[in-house]
Amino acid sequence: MYWEKRFPSLLSYKQIQDLMRKGCPLVGIADITCDMSGSLEFVNRTTSIDSSFFRYDAITDSYHNDMDGNGVICLAVGILLTEFAREATQYFGNVLSQFVTLLASTDITNLPAHLRRACIVHGGVLTSLYDYIPRMRKSD
Repeated sequence: MYWEKRFPSLLSYKQIQDLMRKGCPLVGIADITCDMSGSLEFVNRTTSIDSSFFRYDAITDSYHNDMDGNGVICLAVGILLTEFAREATQYFGNVLSQFVTLLASTDITNLPAHLRRACIVHGGVLTSLYDYIPRMRKSD
């Protein structure tokens, strides 16, 4: 979502206070845009991956780091989208690490077919699937 100061907030202080007073409170909200005091007027701070949430009590207009008590639980991690790439990288690394020993310590002919096809160089020489590369480079 894109928001600028010239636009009204999606949820103002007054609106969230009215919701709380009428018994229709929000339980939680995630603001991945992290426009401080912006589209969600009461979100006035960012959170971190290690401490992802804060609680805003609209009735008392107070902020709390604990999750006990009245209020809406807010997530406002500005770098949240980069964490997806980090998790994917960690997952890929964990899967790849299962094959590293096998790849480094075996003759290419002993590898499973899918890993053998993925090997571009073995023993300092291009494998047969990739021996076209020097010809292709010369043609440019």
